[in-house]
Amino acid sequence: MNIIKKMLEANKKNWHRKMVNALWADRVSSKKFIGMSPFELDYGTDTLFPTSLTVLVMRLLQEAGSEEDDI
Repeated sequence: MNIIKKMLEANKKNWHRKMVNALWADRVSSKKFIGMSPFELDYGTDTLFPTSLTVLVMRLLQEAGSEEDDI
């Protein structure tokens, strides 16, 4: 929820374009309660990122992790 909230606040006019990225980042980030990401739970494998997306994905996951620590 924090990822979605942050993306919507930062992109009030283009929220519909950013929502897809926020939802995807949430699906591939590991959840403390289940110990894996929803993607891994559904498909039985961890996500593999193309090299071009690695920096963006890592940044989104780090931001999500730091927000979870604040809660």
